[in-house]
Amino acid sequence: MDCLEVCLSYNSKLNGVIFNDCQSMTIERSTVRTIQRHRISGVCHSMPFWVEFCLLQGKIESGVKPTVTALNILMDPAEFPEMCAFISKAEATASLFHFFRALSEYGEWYAHRKRTFKHFKVSAFLGEAIISIF
Repeated sequence: MDCLEVCLSYNSKLNGVIFNDCQSMTIERSTVRTIQRHRISGVCHSMPFWVEFCLLQGKIESGVKPTVTALNILMDPAEFPEMCAFISKAEATASLFHFFRALSEYGEWYAHRKRTFKHFKVSAFLGEAIISIF
């Protein structure tokens, strides 16, 4: 278990995704396939997200092939309107990999942009304060 926690911590530092909660429930289990529902919540560079999906594991000759189905992604559309079109596409293609990769990249740039605006806001405030003194 310690090895898994170390790997998760390393990945969190690498891509900025931190998982807060993960729930899974088996919906169907047979000799041919297994269907599980997963719910994951977390943050990526201070951007909260919630992901729900079903994982279909069908047995084939070479082993088990997992397939993501019924992907549902929730993010605040008022705070992140740029992500709405991308989320719709990720849900339509049921691509968790592309969602998390894009979320990580967008989140990193979102954090940079937030710091930059904060810097200029503070600089402008200090400039106004200095001018009002004189």
